Amino acid sequence: MAEERWGVEIRVAGFGPNHPLWHKFTEQATLRQESSLQWILRDDIDRTGKIPRIRAITQAQSAEAAIRHVMTAIREVGRSVDRYNEVVWADMEGTAYRL
Repeated sequence: MAEERWGVEIRVAGFGPNHPLWHKFTEQATLRQESSLQWILRDDIDRTGKIPRIRAITQAQSAEAAIRHVMTAIREVGRSVDRYNEVVWADMEGTAYRL
């Protein structure tokens, strides 16, 4: 199965643009950008217009694989900036859509 390009939206419980760690997170995510993952980090809400989210574009064989890839990257970046465990980085929901 060939890889496709996916847009991914991830919601992390209790985390978004108003959280004190948001700017540190966006800085670190930008520094860790890789060829297979492009972050779209704005002070943004999800497609329903209600919930803060982290967006990215990635290459993957399925929507599930795309979501897993982005969630893993979010956990890595989040844990690197969250020294006092203020956010539960395992409490995430995601959606993916073909681009």
